[in-house]
Amino acid sequence: MEKQLHNLLLPLLLLMRR
Repeated sequence: MEKQLHNLLLPLLLLMRR
């Protein structure tokens, strides 16, 4: 479950940091 959270957080942060 931790890996899935990171997989969603990584792209989310990258998209928000755009």
